[in-house]
Amino acid sequence: MDLIDLSALLDWGGPLTATLVGGGLAYWLLGRTVTDKPANRLYRQLAQVALIIVTNVVLVLVLPFETETRGQLLSLFGLVLTAVIGTWLLRQQGFA
Repeated sequence: MDLIDLSALLDWGGPLTATLVGGGLAYWLLGRTVTDKPANRLYRQLAQVALIIVTNVVLVLVLPFETETRGQLLSLFGLVLTAVIGTWLLRQQGFA
């Protein structure tokens, strides 16, 4: 009586763990290399946001989803990212 299918666990756990550890390590290295001075604050924040976005896209690409599901998730991620950027731009212009 096998409660956990080992191959399914490796299919999901391996890429998930590798992506999260790699993203966490890159985030930690970014925090160590860029000092937290006011002149570097914007650069550091933009780099952290870019790293999080790239990690999310890589995570969707490496997990064992069907091609159609992967495409739908990437489309949804693109729509959410566009809405966030649009809302931010509207706030910068004083519309919201």
